[in-house]
Amino acid sequence: MNKRKIGNKYENAGRHYLEGLGYKWVGSNLYTPYGEIDLLMKAGGSYYYVEVKYRANDKYGTPREAITPHKIKHMMKAAFSYAHENGLGGSHLKLAFLGVVPLENGLSFDFIENILSE
Repeated sequence: MNKRKIGNKYENAGRHYLEGLGYKWVGSNLYTPYGEIDLLMKAGGSYYYVEVKYRANDKYGTPREAITPHKIKHMMKAAFSYAHENGLGGSHLKLAFLGVVPLENGLSFDFIENILSE
């Protein structure tokens, strides 16, 4: 399985996890000039721009460690660009993170609802 298919598989698992928490799916793999938005979810009047990170093991660090200040800057630019281009400018915008790690009997999820407040 190539990296794109693996990414889509775990983004889809993340989508279902977040839907189970009450978030509504708006879109996936949304492209902007500043990067891709993995998942766009909505809850309580806010739009959540979700970065999904899957790690099969911690050889290259944990999923959470992949969210660097540089990555957050790109996420912000992508989110604002998408919001502007799609008429969501007046909406509450939040950057979120979802780490996905395999376990023997399923997946483990690490969700940060607003990475700017962490």
